[in-house]
Amino acid sequence: VSSLNTQPELGAEALTIQGSLPAMQADLSAAIRAETNVQIAYESKGRIDATFRTAIFRFPDDAQFALDRNGTVHFHSKSRIGIRDFGVNRARIERIRQRLQQNELDSAKF
Repeated sequence: VSSLNTQPELGAEALTIQGSLPAMQADLSAAIRAETNVQIAYESKGRIDATFRTAIFRFPDDAQFALDRNGTVHFHSKSRIGIRDFGVNRARIERIRQRLQQNELDSAKF
């Protein structure tokens, strides 16, 4: 699944974050690290590459996240093995999206 793919079955809306660039990077990193069976392969300003392992067979899924100064996060996430992932990557991206949205709601409360 990718935020840059226009095909409905392969595309998804980009993630969004608010705040300063360092704060947005920290929030994105925390939302990704909250997933089970994740290893961050690379992290730098505006970019995170991660490998997730599926729960049962521990198949690797690779994901790349690119954060811009406006708070848009483009991503690409796919199974390293096989053709189909049975919606696992889309579901993972949606959980990350929900964490980011919840974090913004929590931050807005005084």
